[in-house]
Amino acid sequence: MATLGSAQRRFPCESVREPSVPDQDVIPPNPSPDAEQHLETLLKEIRLDFLSAMGEAERYKQLLDEMPYLRDKVEGDYLEARDRSSRLLGHLRAVEKTLKTLASAR
Repeated sequence: MATLGSAQRRFPCESVREPSVPDQDVIPPNPSPDAEQHLETLLKEIRLDFLSAMGEAERYKQLLDEMPYLRDKVEGDYLEARDRSSRLLGHLRAVEKTLKTLASAR
């Protein structure tokens, strides 16, 4: 005689359902101007943060090239700044693409 798994014993009537996923391609016909304004503001903030992180990474790289004896002390900071600028670039691209998508939906 086959035994039921513990999940089947506790929930015999519950069937397995696929999670409902909203249609990713549906864009409201008229995106709110507030949404676009929010994205524009977000884009400016991210761009500023990106440029700051990029400048920081560049300066650390220059310092390491000029003073290699500092490598043990500042290489971690350099890598963090470089990683932060890479992440921010991804954020920047995502917001830019979203704005383009909203503009093309008009």
